[in-house]
Amino acid sequence: LARILSNERDLGQRKMAEVADQQASEFVAQHRKIIYQPIGMDSYVWRTCGDEKVRDGHRALDGRVFRWDNPPIEDPYTGHRAHPGEAMNCRCTAIPLI
Repeated sequence: LARILSNERDLGQRKMAEVADQQASEFVAQHRKIIYQPIGMDSYVWRTCGDEKVRDGHRALDGRVFRWDNPPIEDPYTGHRAHPGEAMNCRCTAIPLI
């Protein structure tokens, strides 16, 4: 993805890597939703990386159960709703519940 972006856009190497990481993270988040929901896994547990870089809003969601059809508020300041991995630079993961 970084290679494609470098050919199509005039982005610096660092910014290009950030954009590529974000796009990959969003793809994985959407892929999980598309794969798990149709087979009856309607809910997931929000998991953070557990390090010092985790945002306060995401830390508050860690270990809680959410439904794919109702994303939680991941940013309490803006009210933005998202599943793990969908917000900018989010490294969280959705662990599906069976």
